[in-house]
Amino acid sequence: MFSSGELGTVMVSARDAGAQDAGLTDAGAPDAGEGDAGMDEIVDASVPSGWAKTTNSPGTTSLWGTLLAYDSLEQAFILHGGNRYPFGGVMNETWRFVPATRRWRKLTTTGATMPRRYCHCTAFLPAQRQVLVAGGRDDNATVDTAYTLDLATLAWTKVEGTVPTGAIGCNAEWVPSMGRALVMGGEGFAGVNEKTWAYDPVARTFTELMPTARFGGRRDAMSMIDPTNDHVVLFGGAQRIMRTYLNDVRVFDGTTWSAPTPSMTRPSPRRYSAAGFDPTTRRFILFGGTNDADEYDDLWTMNPTTYEFTQVMLSGAPSPRAFTASGFDPVNGALWIFGGYSPGSDNAFMDGYTLKLP
Repeated sequence: MFSSGELGTVMVSARDAGAQDAGLTDAGAPDAGEGDAGMDEIVDASVPSGWAKTTNSPGTTSLWGTLLAYDSLEQAFILHGGNRYPFGGVMNETWRFVPATRRWRKLTTTGATMPRRYCHCTAFLPAQRQVLVAGGRDDNATVDTAYTLDLATLAWTKVEGTVPTGAIGCNAEWVPSMGRALVMGGEGFAGVNEKTWAYDPVARTFTELMPTARFGGRRDAMSMIDPTNDHVVLFGGAQRIMRTYLNDVRVFDGTTWSAPTPSMTRPSPRRYSAAGFDPTTRRFILFGGTNDADEYDDLWTMNPTTYEFTQVMLSGAPSPRAFTASGFDPVNGALWIFGGYSPGSDNAFMDGYTLKLP
């Protein structure tokens, strides 16, 4: 069920309550202005080792509860929606971030009108070069719709028919061997679910899969896909806000879910950590997260074969937080983290960091 902090208390400011703004904003640096000036200029393509400060999250105030989808063709991240509370409201804007230029561009999209949402899930569909957005919530209720954004035309299209519902805090991953994007878990008014949905980008349809074993209902878990075997891995999440949090591992092999035994040393139970998978070193990276009483600033890696966790000690980390927009950039071998929120202190962030592990 929803806690009061998760459902009824986040308000929308008048400036954030409307449709997407027309035009384009270049928000790559603290003093960036409007327009395309300098848009394609490579500032410094290299990412330093360890933690480093980088461009702030897009816009002029804090942002949290959204995700980065990596466009492998253009080597850029796509970000949609999110929440600017306590300095603003729930968003329906779409932004593009290019690591090579360190700049955000606010996209002027066409097609279907997107509802405002945050705590949704997203996946990049490589053959179609589209971004799938599903689930999430607005100020007071679940958003039980799914859309795709065509990155060539910047047009949103609604996915018709049956779609995942009750999916606040769902996870989504593209599985190449299946030719499908999986959407997993989330929460609605009936509580958390343990459903696994497969999205077919050609037919533009969702199908609920019926594995013989399930992963256990949860929301706000951290997920990854191992490209060596296309196994989807879930870690942690919450079963009930303010009461039950998880630090287990669940694995989907394309047919069913299993529950491998992770190492005894591992992150404490939590939800909504920054996360990404490094395909070169085959490490699942986790930073921060929350149990809604405390926020964390610890850094961990997990081996997806042995499920062994290792805590990594590096100076210069962001302050404790959860609900960050995060994604892994394989070109630079770096995790990018933007914004975030601290439920314990009711504070939100707009800063940005990169993490490149030794």
